[in-house]
This record gives sequence, C-alpha cells and structure tokens, in this order.
Amino acid sequence: MSFSRFKFLLDENVRRELYLFLKNRHTSVKTCPKGLRNGAIAKHCISEGRTLVTNDEDFSRMSAKEIYSVVWLKIPQNDLDGLIKSFSRFLDSAPPDLKGTLITLLPSHHKTERLAQTFTIPR
Repeated sequence: MSFSRFKFLLDENVRRELYLFLKNRHTSVKTCPKGLRNGAIAKHCISEGRTLVTNDEDFSRMSAKEIYSVVWLKIPQNDLDGLIKSFSRFLDSAPPDLKGTLITLLPSHHKTERLAQTFTIPR
C-alpha cells in the first residue's frame, strides 16, 4: 500500500529506520538538517506542506499558524519494533489531510487533535 498522500520531515532526533520504513512504502519523506532551529524547521514544514515527525515536545505546543502538522513520538528510542508498528497503525487510520493536526504516537495507540489556532510564546 502506498501512502504517497503524506509528506513527512523527520527531525534530527528520529531514528533512521523510520525514514527507511517510510521510503519502502513510497511515502514522501525527508530528513531535517542537523542544527536547524525549531522556527526554521516549522517554516520549512509549512512551505512544503510536510508533517514534522519528532521526539521534541516543543513542537507539540506550536500553533497551526507556526507549523503544518506534527507527529510527536512518545515511544522509547530503543523500541524500534514498537515505533515501526505504531507508525504503521497510524498510517492505516490517518485522516486524508494532516494539516493543522497534532498526532501523539504512543506504543499502543495514537491521539489526533487540532493544533492551537493562536501563536505560542515566541522562542
């Protein structure tokens, strides 16, 4: 199955194996250059219509005006199998458009909610 309708940007702290998993499923995925500031990452996501995949909680607090959408990984870094299975389940049930959403990915399930509509405190 192809999930080409989704475009992801993987933050520098996300395991490379997730990148390979998504590529093998013909999903548009890029990795974030190391050392890029959060604001620049968020702007890049907006300009390309990409969902940021990250372990960084700071992005979960951004508004829909600051970032396109976020998948916040709350899965232990050493649990590669859990990460891949959880991401696969998410893709199988994801809404057709992720714009303006925060997806919190947990080992056993995920939560989907709308990003705030107002700006957060400047960084």
